[in-house]
Amino acid sequence: MEDFLFEDAARWAYYGMQCFIGFLVICIIFFIFSTYHYYSFMSLANFDEFVVGIAISDIMIQLGFLIAIAIIDVSLAWLSKVKVVDPLRRKELPKHIRAWCLALSILGLFFGMMIGLVIMGYAEEKIKMLLNWKQKFDIGR
Repeated sequence: MEDFLFEDAARWAYYGMQCFIGFLVICIIFFIFSTYHYYSFMSLANFDEFVVGIAISDIMIQLGFLIAIAIIDVSLAWLSKVKVVDPLRRKELPKHIRAWCLALSILGLFFGMMIGLVIMGYAEEKIKMLLNWKQKFDIGR
């Protein structure tokens, strides 16, 4: 039973980590399509340099937003792996693993990654179940 609980919690934490990366991929796809439409629209019309400069600055703002989202998503995925997934795969329960899982799900909510919130919240419930099991049967002595 103990091995199953560790594997189940690790699997759901890993799914949460993948959701953070998936959100980044979706943002990149939206950026590519919006940039493509921007440039295709500009090529069909006869713009002067002022309007083209504004369009390029809009793309730079979008690119800056995409880079910020990428840094946040990669950081959340890395923290999920280091603080939650790896200890569970080694069948360890660090002192603050549940707090890390809750913090990562709240950060996912704050940055708009709703599916990551749901999955990491479910992983936190699995970790809570594992901690209750450990306390009940005193596993790991």
